[in-house]
Amino acid sequence: MGLPIISVIIPVYNVEPFLCRCLDSITNQTYKHLDIILVNDGSTDQCGTICDDYAAKDSRIRVIHQKNGGLSDARNAGLDIAKGNYILFVDSDDWIEKEACETIITIAEGQHADLVWFDRREVFPSGEIRTLGLSPSGEIEKSEMMRKIVYIAPTNTVWNKLYSRELLEGIRFPKGRIYEDVCVIHELIHRAHRIYATNAILYNYIRRDDSLASKRYSPRSIKDILFAWNKRLVFLEQHYPTYADKMRGEILRQMIIGHELLKGDPDYTSFLSDFQAFEQRYHSRLKAISKGCRLNQLYRFCPSLAYLYVRWSFRKRNKK
Repeated sequence: MGLPIISVIIPVYNVEPFLCRCLDSITNQTYKHLDIILVNDGSTDQCGTICDDYAAKDSRIRVIHQKNGGLSDARNAGLDIAKGNYILFVDSDDWIEKEACETIITIAEGQHADLVWFDRREVFPSGEIRTLGLSPSGEIEKSEMMRKIVYIAPTNTVWNKLYSRELLEGIRFPKGRIYEDVCVIHELIHRAHRIYATNAILYNYIRRDDSLASKRYSPRSIKDILFAWNKRLVFLEQHYPTYADKMRGEILRQMIIGHELLKGDPDYTSFLSDFQAFEQRYHSRLKAISKGCRLNQLYRFCPSLAYLYVRWSFRKRNKK
C-alpha cells in the first residue's frame, strides 16, 4: 500500500502578484505525494496562464478553468475531482511552509486523526506579523474544538486544517456567500472521530486591504454572516446546546448593527421581519444572550440608544 495522497485545493482569482509564491510553496513540499488542484475561477489577469505553465512542469497539478462563481464554487469544483486520502485548502494569495504537508500527514497517520489543526501567522500590509497561538499540541476533544470556533472567530477558517476525505463527503460550501467557512466548519468538527492539534506554524495568511475579510461591515457581509450564524445556531441547538446562547448573542449584536447599516438595502424589510422573529423566539433568553456584549446589554435596556450608538460608531469610522 502506497503513501497517502493529499489533495491540495487552491481557488485562484486575480491574485497574479501572489500566485507564484503560493504555488512554489506547494510544489516544493518535502512531502511529494500530492494531488494539486488549481481552480481558476474566471481570473481576468494572467492567473490562468500561470496555472497552465505550472501544470506543464508538474504532473501532479490539474487545472480547472471556470466562469467566476466565487470562492465557494471554486472549492466545490476542487472537491468534485479530488482523489486524495486527505484534503487541504490553501488560498492562492497565501503560502505554506515547505514541511507543512509532511508534518500534518505524519500526525494524521500516526495519531489516527481525521482532522489536524495547525497554527498560522498573519502577515499585514504594514509588515506586521501576528501569530494566532493554539493550545499545546495534542488531542482536542470535539466539544472543546466546537467551543473554540464559537468563541474565537479566527479559528473558523478551513485552510489551516487537514481533513480526511471522508469528513468532506457530501459537504458543499454555499455558493455566492462569503463567510463560507463558518457555514461548514462546525459540521466537519462534529463528524470527526479524532482531532489533533499542532502549534507548529505552517500556514502564512496574507491580510490584504482589498480582501473580502477586510469588508467586515458591508451590507453583503452583514447578511452573509447572519446566514452563516443562523445556520450554525440550528446546529448548536441540536448538538451542542451549551454554546447556543453565545451564538444567539453574536446574532443579536449583528442584527443591531444591521438595523442601521442595511437601511436602504433591498432586503431591509425582510431583515426587519427576521429581527422581530428572532426577538420573539428568544425573548426569554435576552438577558443571557446580552451577557458579555455591551451593545447587546444596551439594546436590552434601551434599543433606541443602541441604534444611536451604532450610527455614531459608523460615522466616526467613516471620518477616519
